[in-house]
Amino acid sequence: MNIPVKGPPERQFIRWLLFTVALVGIAPGMAAADYISTTDNYAWTETAGWTNFRPLYGGVTVNSNFLSGYVWQQNLGWLKLGADGSGPYQNTTVANWGVNRGSAGNLSGYAWSEGWGWVKFNPSGGGVSIDPTSGAFSGYAWAENFGWVSFRSQPGAPITYGVGMPAYILNLVFIGTGGGSVTSATPPFSCNTDCSRSFLNITPLILTAEASPYSIRGGWDGCDTVTGANCTLTLDRDRTARITFTVDTPHTARIDGANPTYFPTLLAAYDHAQSGNTILVWGVDLAESLVCGNSTQVTITGGYDQQYINHNGVTVVRGLSIGKGAVTMDGIVIR
Repeated sequence: MNIPVKGPPERQFIRWLLFTVALVGIAPGMAAADYISTTDNYAWTETAGWTNFRPLYGGVTVNSNFLSGYVWQQNLGWLKLGADGSGPYQNTTVANWGVNRGSAGNLSGYAWSEGWGWVKFNPSGGGVSIDPTSGAFSGYAWAENFGWVSFRSQPGAPITYGVGMPAYILNLVFIGTGGGSVTSATPPFSCNTDCSRSFLNITPLILTAEASPYSIRGGWDGCDTVTGANCTLTLDRDRTARITFTVDTPHTARIDGANPTYFPTLLAAYDHAQSGNTILVWGVDLAESLVCGNSTQVTITGGYDQQYINHNGVTVVRGLSIGKGAVTMDGIVIR
């Protein structure tokens, strides 16, 4: 269906401004919601005029799978987007009507107002959706009392309007000597160094930190809540979160046995080893030279992972000198 939508004349826009100043405060007790952009918050109908999705009172909350709250129509008053339940709504009776949001951003269901009547968000020949990346609403809803509601102006319209969600910046800062990554499942993203990302304010963002091999995860800073590796925060403004990763230096090498002893350097492990001991070393590039000057016979095996379970790699040392004793080596590269 082709739905012609014209931009409203300028004098109607001025009339709406005066009307809103006079009447926007008539809904005491409605807390303002900031899930709609301050600069992208008007829908339009030719027969009823402007509809404000972010009025001074009321406003729309965009949850992960449903919408709630109130919008204000200049001629018809308040429109309620959700029944008294918390959603999603079955839309089978007057008790569970409301506007649902699908995983792809498509809206469905009904809003209600005594002045508006029922407003269907997925009518035949129309439909409304929210772009999951930009947060822009688009399409047409159908109101039984006054017809089509347009959520975004057409290209070339004399007045540009639309409804959209605000986007906020998350600045992610990595601190410490180690490495790691931070991921989010919804929306999906991953960073392993300082980065900035723009996100819509729909649901709390859950960030999960995972240390790189041979590093350990430290603490989070800048979160609303922290649970283990997870940082939860709400992007109702630009936010900065910091995560610390530290190289697990104290466990670089170990003298193997029933009760292994760990050391921060290979040389320290050698100096504490007794004849017959086996020294295990991480498969990393060590910035040290190995000087073997003890009258002992030891075995050094390199290339181990952080947990000392597998040794598929090699250990690099910056030099080797043997003055006394004997050393048997495996998985060691001398440079």
